[in-house]
Amino acid sequence: MAARLIYFLMIIAFIPGWVYAAPEALTDSRMTAEVILDGMTHFDADQGLKDYKVKILEVTRETAKTDVTQRDKVFYFMAPNVYLTMVGDKPETLSNDASFMLLLSQYELKREPDVEVRGEQCYKVIATPRDSAYKKYTKTYYVNKTDFHKTRIESIRSEMQYEFIKYQIDFYYKEFEQGGSKILLVDKSEAVAYDNKGNVIMEQTNSYSSYEFNIGLTQSFFEGILKGYNTYFSEGT
Repeated sequence: MAARLIYFLMIIAFIPGWVYAAPEALTDSRMTAEVILDGMTHFDADQGLKDYKVKILEVTRETAKTDVTQRDKVFYFMAPNVYLTMVGDKPETLSNDASFMLLLSQYELKREPDVEVRGEQCYKVIATPRDSAYKKYTKTYYVNKTDFHKTRIESIRSEMQYEFIKYQIDFYYKEFEQGGSKILLVDKSEAVAYDNKGNVIMEQTNSYSSYEFNIGLTQSFFEGILKGYNTYFSEGT
């Protein structure tokens, strides 16, 4: 990962308006916010994975509605960090190096003191929009200190009837045997949305199944799927 981080930090130096806040009272201060998020976004590739495909069952419950909605999704990964979510034959979200650089250009990153999340020791990074009109819409990343897998992501958003919504997404992992070694991949994620009074307005579970590894994904595969679509970048894979 060292070579990638050197290249990564060279790029950061040329981002206009870059702000760096030196961590205070932090252990291992060399682990800056940028390095931590770089490790998170490349977690799968750093385990030696080339590509995979996995099915996802999304189940959503909204407090104001009695119905429970379900969607079948397919998630594709290709090293070093291309992530694409499909619903049917339509792309829904995309994350890659370009989206990560977009995050760095639009947000100020700050590492805060490490915390424990669900029994895991985690780095904590807060991303604050550079645009003063959107300062309150922060993203907070909790990244496992041992191997950089994402443990929790919190984000503040504004949507339709709500000016303030807090989303908390927790990620749960499972070990798989691949190529004679063990790898760690997401088995389930749980999201909860809260209004500005702390009331739960939505709960969502994504269950992962049927991982397929080394299926031969290429850049042209993704370009073909994305052609003609306006795909929203996801916020941190």
